[in-house]
Amino acid sequence: DIMKDKFLDELQQQVLHHTTERGRTAILVGMHLCGDLSERAIEVFHRIPLIQGLILSPCCLPKQRKNKKGLEARLVGLDSEDYYMGWSDYLKDMIGLDDGDGGDVV
Repeated sequence: DIMKDKFLDELQQQVLHHTTERGRTAILVGMHLCGDLSERAIEVFHRIPLIQGLILSPCCLPKQRKNKKGLEARLVGLDSEDYYMGWSDYLKDMIGLDDGDGGDVV
């Protein structure tokens, strides 16, 4: 279960093995991630420093939630296309690589 801490621990061990012992580069790919799974993928990306890149392709919009910092204000009153763009912008801000480190958020 990707939402449990055990998943994070196991993935971190796999990434450590493949990057340090096998000399590979780790990139996290999240395809067709619904709702909270997109946020979880970003959390995993941030919590495992050896992961060098993130490819994120969310498919579903999140359920209407309250108290989600910065999200509700972006999505109120938007049509479905603009709602999806607001969700995408929210996720892009969560990734937060716009700090001059050379990473790109597209």
